[in-house]
Amino acid sequence: MRESLILNSECEFLQSNVACGGNVRYTEEAGKNSQSVVLCDASGEYAGAVSSCRLYVDEDFNIRLLIDECIVITMEPLPKALYLLFLRHPEGIVLKKISEYREELEYIYRKVSSRKNPTVIRRLMNEIPDPLNNSVHKNLSTIRMAFLEKLPSDVAELFIPTRNHGRKKYVSLPVSCIKLPENLH
Repeated sequence: MRESLILNSECEFLQSNVACGGNVRYTEEAGKNSQSVVLCDASGEYAGAVSSCRLYVDEDFNIRLLIDECIVITMEPLPKALYLLFLRHPEGIVLKKISEYREELEYIYRKVSSRKNPTVIRRLMNEIPDPLNNSVHKNLSTIRMAFLEKLPSDVAELFIPTRNHGRKKYVSLPVSCIKLPENLH
């Protein structure tokens, strides 16, 4: 395992009181997508209360990163619904089998979106699993760009659905660092 200390001066996104005056300990085990970030106080002690919930989705489905209270990730409803689907499935989703999650994605989309027209919603939900349409990849790209606009790429990778060796895409941020609203459980 590799371990290094990243100072606030090196990572602008940590310049807040949330980081307890301090540092971030970054650990990476051998293997893809096995990284984790642990917030520490100035003495290097683990700040458990801070890291217990680092990605917060509020009741209005705003995505907030508690690394820095100013970081709000904005997305259109469809990529946001897809992202929330990935957050609900920490075990990962095989993109070729995304059609198995169609009803769940539609449920999330209806909550996130102001669209009420069932024909439009049905069309959008049918585009996601369609391999000829490429909609799922376009939306994953939109998700990726939303995080990269606000975070350094090495940190953004924790929040972006990425592929592991089992060909599933998943968000590598530990489940204990994610808080979803009650109406998404």
